[in-house]
Amino acid sequence: MENIFPLQENVEIEEIYGSKRPNASPPKNSRTFGMRSGAYGFIDTETYHVRFPNWFKKGEVSPLEQNGMSEVIQAIGPEKYVQSRDCIISSYEEGNRPMTVGKAFTLVDVDMGLMLKIFSFIERWRIINYRSLIEKEMRCLKSHKTEDAKPMETTPREERSKRRGDIKKCLEESICDCGGKANFFTRSLVFRCTACLDNGNYPQEVLRSDFLPITGSLIRNMWSRKEEFLLLEGIRKFGDEWDSVSRYVQTKTKEQCVFHFLRIPILENTLSRADLAIGRLFETAENPTMCIVTFICGMVHPKVASECARVAIKHISGCSQEAVIQHILDAGKEKAREQRDLERRKIERLGSVICEALLNKIKMKIGTYKELYLSTQRVRSELVALRRGLAEDINPGGDE
Repeated sequence: MENIFPLQENVEIEEIYGSKRPNASPPKNSRTFGMRSGAYGFIDTETYHVRFPNWFKKGEVSPLEQNGMSEVIQAIGPEKYVQSRDCIISSYEEGNRPMTVGKAFTLVDVDMGLMLKIFSFIERWRIINYRSLIEKEMRCLKSHKTEDAKPMETTPREERSKRRGDIKKCLEESICDCGGKANFFTRSLVFRCTACLDNGNYPQEVLRSDFLPITGSLIRNMWSRKEEFLLLEGIRKFGDEWDSVSRYVQTKTKEQCVFHFLRIPILENTLSRADLAIGRLFETAENPTMCIVTFICGMVHPKVASECARVAIKHISGCSQEAVIQHILDAGKEKAREQRDLERRKIERLGSVICEALLNKIKMKIGTYKELYLSTQRVRSELVALRRGLAEDINPGGDE
């Protein structure tokens, strides 16, 4: 079964459950079979040397931080603050992606609100999330091009099996152990030609049903590392103008570019812990009133959100932040109660309409059955009359 949208991981073909044994069943803990996460699996050995401001020193609290981050330092202590800050910066230096709030939250063991203040401070001073990653990845691409330019005969077969960064190129240049062109492959990247596959020349831990054909359509639909880099660079240049992005990539359509961009994991989940105290997050926001309004607008009925926004605008200039938030919550409760009663009445009315429609449907069916019964009786009466007439014609005098 061919996948019309091949993924960028090692698995390019969808699993057909039940193809190996009758009682086969899909795995319970993952939606796909043997699949790795990530857009591609190259090893990043380059570390960025971040250019720090003159006032910043690792392991120390600068006077600027003592003034601007005094609340955080007093809450968790200078040592904990320095440890959390340096941990986020070191992870950013060693990685190849922008630092996100979700990633930073998993690195440090502090409150969410305090971590957000630390993250915002070092990001505002351009200590993290200021560099362009396209140049680094293009250098990585050029280094891989230099390695791949070596003759295939001089590269050991064991090394070729380990270099699996670009699956598309690996399939295009796949060679069987016998030296011929490979026509089949497995998810563990075991390549065999048709003759070796027919003769059973493959590892014992691999089944024949594990081999999948290498077709031209499969290779065309897959994404190479260079195409992924061109896609990201095109999005950086043209934004959401997908026609221009497709022309920049040159080998993919607009729909394929959109679909593949959605499949690339760019940012981690920002709120991954279930025990996050939302109330404390609102309290530590720079504008708690608008934070509450934004949260309500995204979570409740539009009429409730509209009422909350109206009350916030009405009281925001004449009351304190706590009083405004209380007015917003009270108005939201009242409007939500009205909306709940209205929706209940709508549900009751729709229920009565459904019952009435079902009754009318039953009445129509009963009427149809009555008409069918009457028409059947009329036909029966006509047939009885014809039979009697035919009997009289056959025996005019009648039999005693």
